Amino acid sequence: MALIAKHLRLEVNATKRGTGRPRERKFLGFRINPQGQIEAVPPSVERFKTKVRELWRSRQSQTSEELRDTWRA
Repeated sequence: MALIAKHLRLEVNATKRGTGRPRERKFLGFRINPQGQIEAVPPSVERFKTKVRELWRSRQSQTSEELRDTWRA
């Protein structure tokens, strides 16, 4: 933090700064696991599953190909 403030002459808001191990933090719904790979955090996966279930129920009259094209859009 001191390096940023001193050499780059930028203000750092310490109250907003997040601290912690990378595998314990999340960024935009993702985190880095202990093996160093990027993975989705569980709440993001659950939101995705809920959305897919809602779309699936509301579009049962469409074929699988039509559903796929709708979801890709």
